[in-house]
Amino acid sequence: MLRAAICRPTRSWLPTVTARLVRYNSTGVSQPESSKSGKASAPSQAPAKPIVKAAAVESTAGEEEEKQMEEALMRAIQQIQKEEALQEAAPSAQKIEGYEGPIFNAALPPDAKYNPADLPIKQSFNPRYDSITEEEWSATLVHGRSVQDPIYHKPVYNIPAVSIQFRSYHPKLLDFFCHFASHAAASLGIPISKTVHLPTQRSMWTVPRSPFAHKKSQENFERKTHKRAIKAWDTHPLVVERWCQYLRKHALAGVGMKVTRWNRLPLGYGATNASVVNELTHKATKVPTEHVKKLADKIIQKELPSSGDVKPPAQPTA
Repeated sequence: MLRAAICRPTRSWLPTVTARLVRYNSTGVSQPESSKSGKASAPSQAPAKPIVKAAAVESTAGEEEEKQMEEALMRAIQQIQKEEALQEAAPSAQKIEGYEGPIFNAALPPDAKYNPADLPIKQSFNPRYDSITEEEWSATLVHGRSVQDPIYHKPVYNIPAVSIQFRSYHPKLLDFFCHFASHAAASLGIPISKTVHLPTQRSMWTVPRSPFAHKKSQENFERKTHKRAIKAWDTHPLVVERWCQYLRKHALAGVGMKVTRWNRLPLGYGATNASVVNELTHKATKVPTEHVKKLADKIIQKELPSSGDVKPPAQPTA
């Protein structure tokens, strides 16, 4: 059966399609010719006429399809051109309550350096080779800025301000959060170092495979703690606090932080603090005798009236 089905010739779909097109395009009432007619076909009828007619119908149908395809293509091209024209057109000015004109025509403050209508600035530069400021970098449209390396501000006085240590069991999450923290510090203008890779801490445990205490077979467990560090210099304590709060607010699950800060005190703070402490300790240890005598007299005066009703204890007789 399978071999017969494979060797069987395929039927052509062209005669059926052409017959349907003839019936569809016909205007008069006609009856389709039956292939199973009782009368035998006359030998004088030539088969060339219906073949020519089918070929003519096929050519007309192909021309109509080509015309329809061209019309659909032209409509699609016109629609695309309209959409491009709308995108290139300038956006309509926004109007908000409280302003007579559009928002772009509102009066700017006298100390404004940039106009919001002109932002973002479209300029091409290479941050690795061109000397630009953080303000110019932030005001410029840079696609994929978060993927690139942050700007590392150079410290001026090299005074350490804070050191943040990141720890995690997953290196990918750790590197991602360190990249995020570096971008946050660059936006705040904090001079920081690049991410430093600290030694990996390795912990191992050996436990029995079953609750039985004298089980001979054991199992080993290993855990690696990956560490990174970022150090900052020449930063005000309030800026450091804001940076740490921002990282704490947007903390990444699976990454821990350890913050070490250096607080600066004015000169002479230790001497003044020591004098104050010495005065307090001297007052606490030095108790005047007169004050003690007064307290003793008060206690005796309170106890004397009540002591008259109490009989003295009997003395033992010899």
